[in-house]
Amino acid sequence: MTGLVAGMGAASCIVTLRYTEGHSMFTFAAGLKRGMCVIVEGRPCVVVYSSHVKYGKGPVFVHVELRDAVSGAPCKARFRLMEQVEKRELVTRWMRYRQGSGDGFVFLDSETGERVDAPGDLIGDEVRGLKEGNLWKFVYLDGELFAATLLFRG
Repeated sequence: MTGLVAGMGAASCIVTLRYTEGHSMFTFAAGLKRGMCVIVEGRPCVVVYSSHVKYGKGPVFVHVELRDAVSGAPCKARFRLMEQVEKRELVTRWMRYRQGSGDGFVFLDSETGERVDAPGDLIGDEVRGLKEGNLWKFVYLDGELFAATLLFRG
C-alpha cells in the first residue's frame, strides 16, 4: 500500500499502520482496549469493553461495546480478529461560555482558563438562551474541534 509506514512497538505485538499524509492510524481489532477511540461507521467511538469470541470451529471475532464520543449513545460492533480499525486521538475538554463574537462564540477552558473561539455552526440550535457560565463539553478529534455539547445551563 502506498503512503503507509509499518512499525512495531516493543511492548506489544500489534502492528500499527499510519498514513504519512494525514492523521489516520490503523490497528488490528485484536488490539482494541478500553478507552481507545476508533471510527465506526464514520463516527468516533470510545471502546468500553472488548472480548474475543470463537464459535465452534469458525474464526475468532472481537466483540466490542462502544460509546459514541459525541452523543454518548451505546453501540456494539463485531470485527474479525485481524481486521484493521481506524484509531484516532480523542480529547474532551470542559468549557464555560463567555460571550458571542461576530459569527462565533468565546469559551474559557474550565481547567486552564485558556480562551477558545468556536464557530457558530458548531454550536447549532443551542444558541437561543445562552448565558454566561453555561458548561459545555468540547470534543477534539486529532487536535481539531469536532463537536460541542451543552451540559448545564447556569
